Amino acid sequence: IARRVWQKVQPGAEVQANNPRLMLLDDCSVWAPPQDKAQLWTHLRLLMLDTLWQMRCSLHNGGAPYTAQAMACSFKAKLQRQIRMDWARVGTDIRQEAGVPASWLSGRDPTLTRQAFDAKWGRLVRYVRGAPLADISTASLAQSATCMT
Repeated sequence: IARRVWQKVQPGAEVQANNPRLMLLDDCSVWAPPQDKAQLWTHLRLLMLDTLWQMRCSLHNGGAPYTAQAMACSFKAKLQRQIRMDWARVGTDIRQEAGVPASWLSGRDPTLTRQAFDAKWGRLVRYVRGAPLADISTASLAQSATCMT
């Protein structure tokens, strides 16, 4: 999954996604993304590991065995959720709508500009009727997957 998703971000990159030193330890001696994409790489790598871990735990707790299709669909749903959460921050200060005193929410400004949003998600997003969607095909992730996202 990581290799195919990263191809959308950086076409032609040779990500060694089957290398545990890269995927688990983020070992830059194995492979490193361009400096401006390092944060996105970390975000996607951890999202993929979270997806795998949750599916493994589900199996351990008596759930059905997971397939490449299930993994791809779960990953895409989580990615879509992350994109929606960031989109909610574009041009909106969520602190003003939190319903709690502003002093409780001190810290960095959570607003995000459209330009910063596009810079962060880049080729992983396409816009449909003005709303961003994860622009990855689960079929390409899991060979023949269909998801409801």
